[in-house]
Amino acid sequence: MPGHRYWSLNASAVGGGSKAAWSVVKMLPNAGGKNAIAGCGANNWLAGKQAWKAFYGGASWNANTLPGWIGWYFGVNGPQTVATFSIKADGTVPGFSPGTFTLEYSDDGSSWTTAASFSGITFTANQVKTFATGAGSAHLYWRINVSATSSGTTVLIQTIDLLDGGSASLIKGTPSATSTNAGSVGGAAEAAGFVDLSSAASGWCSLGNVPQRWINDFGSGNAPQIVALTLTSPNNVLLANYNCTPTAFTLESSDDGSTWNVEASFTATWSSQDQTQNFGPVVLGSMMNQIV
Repeated sequence: MPGHRYWSLNASAVGGGSKAAWSVVKMLPNAGGKNAIAGCGANNWLAGKQAWKAFYGGASWNANTLPGWIGWYFGVNGPQTVATFSIKADGTVPGFSPGTFTLEYSDDGSSWTTAASFSGITFTANQVKTFATGAGSAHLYWRINVSATSSGTTVLIQTIDLLDGGSASLIKGTPSATSTNAGSVGGAAEAAGFVDLSSAASGWCSLGNVPQRWINDFGSGNAPQIVALTLTSPNNVLLANYNCTPTAFTLESSDDGSTWNVEASFTATWSSQDQTQNFGPVVLGSMMNQIV
């Protein structure tokens, strides 16, 4: 059975209030497998300066303490070899750009290996610098881990790109949503990525009342079959109460991002923050689905 480029969660009801929210959603091409959704993450950030802004928004990621790391998970695109990467400095305080840092990789998101180390790096306002990594192998997770800047104790990066050695970006797949608490891409990107749930509020929260749709575009050339998913309730009441997690929602697919087919319907009950529930397996095209 063919897969689809676009997949979405369409929330029709929540446990309390009128808006939909969650911390993390994972879409699995096989039950118990790896998350197919590509996404970004960081170990900490200042309000309004989340990780997604360095990858999608061009509006800067700002960590409030050092060391601070920011990274990317390749999801359905599979392990990638990052031959070069670029960093663009902030236009106002370039001294907060990385001065001493490492590029690291992982295949599980917890055990990290250093691919390349850099020190004595300085930037001018809005300057873009590209760094060779010497990496010769492909991995699912890559991150930049900053231990020092040229001034201050906070790191500020306007944009980051991971490259194949030429000019082609390896960043593919764009989480999007009808409405979020941080812009059409922002909260959606955080909800898809390998965010640190122990840090500041992260995830997706709709600005509008339910029903609300969250969409993941897996990118040109990708058409996965999604057979299971996990959903985690909000991890910080400043984002949303756990009662805002959907209690009724559908998993839907599309080939054009506008015409949607319902693949499965689910119901759930939520009782706490940071609660994760598994849904599936999904028999595509069938309504015979259950929480597992």
